[in-house]
Amino acid sequence: MSKRRHISPRTGGAPKWASRLLEWYCKPSLYEDLQGDLLEYFERNKEAKGARYARFIYIIDVLKFFRLYTVQKPQIFKGMGQFVLLSNYFKTSVRSMGRSKLFTSINVAGLSLSMTVGLFMISMLFEMRSFDSFHDKGNRIYRLVNTMTMDETHQYATTSILAGQRVSKESPAVENAVFVNGEFEKDVKAGEKVIQLSGDFASEEFFSVFSYQLIEGNPATALSEPFSLVLTQATAEKLFGHDEAMGQTVEIDGRETYTVTGIMKDVPTNSHRQFDCLASFSTYLAHEVKKKGGSGWEMSWVTMWDTYVYLLLAESADPAVLQPILDQIAVEENERDANDWTVTLALQPLNRIMHEGLYNQPPVLDEKTVWFMSLLTVFVIVSSSFNYSNLSIARALRRTKEVGIRKVIGATKSQVMLQFLVEAVVLAVLSVLVAIGLFSLLRGEFQDFMESFTKVRLSLPLWRLSLLFIAFAVVIGLLSGLLPALLFSNMKAFHVLKGVASVKNERGGFFRTALVVFQYSMSVAFIVGASIVYHQYLFSRDFNLGYNTHNVLNIELQGNQADVLKAEIERIPGVLSVSQSGMVGSTGARWSDELILSDPKDTVLVFNNPVDENYLGVFEHKLVAGRNLRHQSNDNAMPEVLVNETFVKRLGLSDPELIVGKKVGSDMGIKLVVVGVVEDFHYATVRDPIEPFYFYNKPFYKYLNVRLDKSDIMATRERINEKWGKLDKIHPFKATFHDEGIEKVYQKYQAISEAIGFLAILSISIASMGLLGMVVFTTQGRLKEISIRKVLGAGELHLIRLLGQGFIVLLVVSVFIGVPLAWYLSNQYFTQEFTYRVTPGLIDLFGGVALIFVIALLAIGSQTLKAARTNPAQILRNE
Repeated sequence: MSKRRHISPRTGGAPKWASRLLEWYCKPSLYEDLQGDLLEYFERNKEAKGARYARFIYIIDVLKFFRLYTVQKPQIFKGMGQFVLLSNYFKTSVRSMGRSKLFTSINVAGLSLSMTVGLFMISMLFEMRSFDSFHDKGNRIYRLVNTMTMDETHQYATTSILAGQRVSKESPAVENAVFVNGEFEKDVKAGEKVIQLSGDFASEEFFSVFSYQLIEGNPATALSEPFSLVLTQATAEKLFGHDEAMGQTVEIDGRETYTVTGIMKDVPTNSHRQFDCLASFSTYLAHEVKKKGGSGWEMSWVTMWDTYVYLLLAESADPAVLQPILDQIAVEENERDANDWTVTLALQPLNRIMHEGLYNQPPVLDEKTVWFMSLLTVFVIVSSSFNYSNLSIARALRRTKEVGIRKVIGATKSQVMLQFLVEAVVLAVLSVLVAIGLFSLLRGEFQDFMESFTKVRLSLPLWRLSLLFIAFAVVIGLLSGLLPALLFSNMKAFHVLKGVASVKNERGGFFRTALVVFQYSMSVAFIVGASIVYHQYLFSRDFNLGYNTHNVLNIELQGNQADVLKAEIERIPGVLSVSQSGMVGSTGARWSDELILSDPKDTVLVFNNPVDENYLGVFEHKLVAGRNLRHQSNDNAMPEVLVNETFVKRLGLSDPELIVGKKVGSDMGIKLVVVGVVEDFHYATVRDPIEPFYFYNKPFYKYLNVRLDKSDIMATRERINEKWGKLDKIHPFKATFHDEGIEKVYQKYQAISEAIGFLAILSISIASMGLLGMVVFTTQGRLKEISIRKVLGAGELHLIRLLGQGFIVLLVVSVFIGVPLAWYLSNQYFTQEFTYRVTPGLIDLFGGVALIFVIALLAIGSQTLKAARTNPAQILRNE
């Protein structure tokens, strides 16, 4: 089709709008000649009868030639031609896939499995991005977090009330501040009905800052008065049924009366805070004042463990402007408090809370893990796409004559390329339809798997996800079909019509080799990485903690009297001993105090656990100096403490006996006496080093620790459950074996190793199919060479070695790339956070590699043996 060239009248005078009209409707093949003739007539008429007459005749001629044979087809009909062409390509693709059922099945299986993994990652990413997005002022809400630095640095999601008050008062950039405490775990009684509720204490600004919807009550005053309670719809229905809840009173823990001042819609699943109810923050402060005897402890700089502070910035405020104010407040308060540790303040955007794992907050799926797993998923999908490319090239060798004929009869490069791209997209869309079905079936199992990481729920509707998935499939299809499309569109018709043998020297061999190396490098990295992470999980789970955790059942008291329950459980057959504690050790939960040593300026942050005199015996801790704790019957008696060996070293003492009998003071003004020293043990997880620690005998107990006779453990547990049901009619029995609690701490790493292992199996399968395609491609291209060598006397073993040695080299190269890569990534992203980490052995590094070699050699051997046994007469008979 010739290009249109616009010819404007050189004499000036011919109406331009008429010329443009002619250009618009005239066929390109007629336009140049017709325009020239009309201009020639225009000049003649201009000279003979004047310019006005010439312009009139010119317009009449332009309109006169608006006829069927001169008018070009409208753009819509041109588009119809493209549509017909695409429709033809679609039909051709479907027929081609139908003729090659094995090829189609392999690719659909590989693509659909990898795409299913991709769909889960996409849905999880979208779900995480949606967290807290329903807040109208969300882009202006920040959480005030702090970082405590002593021997180590830890970042906490909580901060002190004092810090929040000072920031809100001293910075004009802060429009409002909300204080939240998550310790509302209460038994609530309405009439004769008693249920356990979990909620937050929240300041009165809560509904002004956040967009939780209040159905009944005044948002400005619902949480202003002490002993005010706001219920969610679900909670109100549990307590009052269909009766009116607003204005009703409920009894909390049998001691206090709260008034229902508001009813709100249930908390959205994509909120980082989940609660059944909200109590006024002034109630929490009243409790703390009463508990601490009006000491002002609840408002001090160091009380930073329980309260979350959220700041609403002014619309024009820049968060960076606030940082110098935060730094100045931290400097002043650190100097005033004179601790051995310092606290610094920072702002955390609301939309980042579910991506950054901090202390004192529920587990989140941190962004580092999300992007690492996403990267692995991308590798699998890209590997699957490359696998499609390799198999397409191998299969399309039979279609070279088809490509040649298309080119001979006039097909352009772009048309040949479009044909292969359409076929790839059709296959990808078919695969994603299978993947959507698998996604629907496995969604629940994936959610259970996600519980190992976080409480994120996959709540996005499937139809919305499906639209994203279809677009995702088109992208994958284009990526998969690009290399085959480029390869075959660039083939010369003369070469392809000569047959398969002439195609082997076409460009693309290097890329196909690189694809195989990439696929197997990723497979090696996956399986080695999974082995290292799983080994670290086993190492952490079975680590020698320095005390005996086997056969110990930890029972959550849930407000019950510890002494009463302990006395009842001790009578149950199969119970060897029972102790009481404030928390479960080695599971990540820790309490801490700042202890003042001999010099008031010499303070140290010490972790602790309140226990009774039976605790050491239940867990078989070893005393290295002094004596055990005694039962404290007098509340006014000086609390006794047992310190660990690291505490002694922190004081610079060489002999543990030297600390026995010494007194230390806490930052709460309480004097403690050291009565003994226990051998060092891992109170925290193995991610952390051993730090100064003490046991003390104040009755702040939340758990019973029950050592069971190992001969009949489960039956004994069931008897305890029955006893619990008789003593407590409200709370469900919550008990976990200590070893199970420790295992749950590291379950994340087990889940990661399983996920990587699954991706490794998937990647190996896909890579092996891709390698199979490469072997088919190579052996078909060398059939004549093989036949000639057989005629000249070459044996089958020699031919197999000749054909397979190149692929063996590729596998070895992949191992040299994949093993170091896996080691680096595992240390960089997972095991580096462990103080006590595993050293990978030969089995971890090369056990999986051996499996990959076996699978790859089977793929290579099957095709090379088939080629080596080919009858030379069938190949050379036409030569």
